[in-house]
Amino acid sequence: MMKPDDHASLQPWWGEYILAANTMARWYVGPLVLWAQRLEKEWRIAWRSGEELMRPVAQVEMPLPVEKPADGMAACRFSFRETGKPLRLVPASADRSMVVRPEMPLYIPGGEEIMLFVSTPLWVQVFVGHSSTPLVELPTLRPSDTWFGPDTRHGEMCYASRTLAQLRVEDIVPRPHRAVTPVHIHNHGSDTLAVERLSVPMPLLSLSVNERGHFWTQSVTLERRTHREEATLQLGDISLPGAAQVQRVGGPRQMQEDKTVLRALSRFFG
Repeated sequence: MMKPDDHASLQPWWGEYILAANTMARWYVGPLVLWAQRLEKEWRIAWRSGEELMRPVAQVEMPLPVEKPADGMAACRFSFRETGKPLRLVPASADRSMVVRPEMPLYIPGGEEIMLFVSTPLWVQVFVGHSSTPLVELPTLRPSDTWFGPDTRHGEMCYASRTLAQLRVEDIVPRPHRAVTPVHIHNHGSDTLAVERLSVPMPLLSLSVNERGHFWTQSVTLERRTHREEATLQLGDISLPGAAQVQRVGGPRQMQEDKTVLRALSRFFG
């Protein structure tokens, strides 16, 4: 089996950056183009996200002379007494659950289990200094909204993934703006479990990166309970071949008090 590390290394785009006054930096993170301009009393941030590219793109250009944002870019200004503190770019998982589909309708007989691999877009948080509040938080690729639940009264607003859940990790090409989540599904019921859509709780997952710049989240284990319309959720570590040497770069957006959470089956499978 091809290991995740077997793909080409990607240039790191996250981390701390020191800009001289009256200069700017430009980042290309997949489909996202991000500008940061340091002036004497303010930071200016501009961005634009286009269509997802098939080839991995991760590039940092700095220092650059300050220029006017290109047409079509959103922009905002932030006033400071002084702007000498470094700028920090932090990758983060999506702020909602992500609804994904298998390559084709998937059925898991009673007593069987499978592993799926889900690729989802990252968000970019921009901080100044050691502040815990980002100036801006941007999706590298804005997914469409979708409702996930048994009806319009029960459920939650989620994102709809543009990519399909895969049964083989080698079918997912690592990209600098995406993270891979391993999802284990165990069917302890006596009947077959249909998996046509799957809700992955991205806000609960911490984010890590390996030495080649490939992003991984914690694994998710979903277990359908015996003879019940309930499922348990457990969060694990990254334990795949080639993903052992990882560095944590972001914690979960939402903390989970219990290691095991019991929910209705419809909260995960649709």
